Amino acid sequence: MSDIEKQIAIVAESFGEVSFKQEFYDTFYEIFINCSPAIKPMFASTDMEKQKKMLKKGISYMILYAKETLSGQQALKSIAEIHDRNHKNIKPHLYPLWVESLCSALKKHNTEFTKETENAWREVMEPGIKYFTSLY
Repeated sequence: MSDIEKQIAIVAESFGEVSFKQEFYDTFYEIFINCSPAIKPMFASTDMEKQKKMLKKGISYMILYAKETLSGQQALKSIAEIHDRNHKNIKPHLYPLWVESLCSALKKHNTEFTKETENAWREVMEPGIKYFTSLY
């Protein structure tokens, strides 16, 4: 098993624990929306229940993208286009805040969240984040 496959397995197990916990998504958005003054206005008229469902799918797609699956590539391309400068205009410097918020929420809701788990999340999210910023 390659290093990225090991990291993906750790992330899949970690996400499996939190993916059905509504409070995980609540915590994520509480942290993310408040981590930068630039972010809060972006969610002013957002249906947060729908947004939380989209986050769950988005994380799953990021994992599939890291696995280099065709479905992950297609899904991430679609999401990246929605977030690019011509649509939602999510600036590249905001993506690291997204990852930080994700890890902070995971620390609170993943019972076995270790430094190794955090490193795995960061490594598995990195290809998708690089892809998003490349299409900005």
